[in-house]
Amino acid sequence: MILETLFIGLLSAYLHKRLRIHLVIKKKKGKQPLMKGAQPFFIDKKSKVGILLLHGFTSTPQEVKGLGKYLAKKGYTVYAPLITGHGTSVFDLVGTNWQDWENSVLNAYNKLKKEVKTIYVIGSSLGGNLGIRLATKKKINLLITMGTPMFFKNELSKKLIMRVLSLFRNFVKKKHGKKIKKIIKKKVHYMQVPLKSLREVAKIVRQSEKDLPKIKCPALIMQSSTDQLLPNENAYLIYNKINSKIKKNVFIPDSYHVFCMDKHKQKAFKTILEFIKEIEKKKK
Repeated sequence: MILETLFIGLLSAYLHKRLRIHLVIKKKKGKQPLMKGAQPFFIDKKSKVGILLLHGFTSTPQEVKGLGKYLAKKGYTVYAPLITGHGTSVFDLVGTNWQDWENSVLNAYNKLKKEVKTIYVIGSSLGGNLGIRLATKKKINLLITMGTPMFFKNELSKKLIMRVLSLFRNFVKKKHGKKIKKIIKKKVHYMQVPLKSLREVAKIVRQSEKDLPKIKCPALIMQSSTDQLLPNENAYLIYNKINSKIKKNVFIPDSYHVFCMDKHKQKAFKTILEFIKEIEKKKK
């Protein structure tokens, strides 16, 4: 009797939650204005080489703008698209899936390809997973992943907690330590994470891991050595599974997950440029 009551209570809470989020999304559906600073950017340097910069989950092109400006100053055409569901309202994100994110990246590739002959892809966090997927469908000449997940710290316990939470809640607020809060204040992103969208993240992470052996272009795998989300083994897994003849693993010290915004970002920018130049030199 107690178990039946518990089951009915959980089922009722779950159905109520599903109905509530459906009604909220329906109410919020429509074109939402862009968040200030969330705009995609295109820097045309009339170069034959274009760099496609892909931002992470719940984020915007703003997180890679510093890197984009740096590479543009070195003569590269740079394009950072806004991935579908991002940069407007968190309710827009709930209404998308991983295929929608992937399609927006494919569209961005096609747009950039009209302007350049050669494309390099650099992805931050989940943008790296999308970059891996892109490399299996389109020709890219170089791939750089920055803090790209294949698995997370304490992954099993986090999954269990999220599954329980998803019965009663639709969103969770992001929590950050004191050091990270300074960076977060400068970042244009959603402050809440839709639990439904986390399931889509899990799907594309699994798919991109399966795709790693298909990667044959030169690849630079980067990660913070003090990443709050990813263990160092995550970067080694990517390095070991890809089939690139030229590949390199680099850890940026004492940095936030999105290290291209942290105190050692210039070190990261320089490392990226050096790898690009190294590959270009070998092709000559």
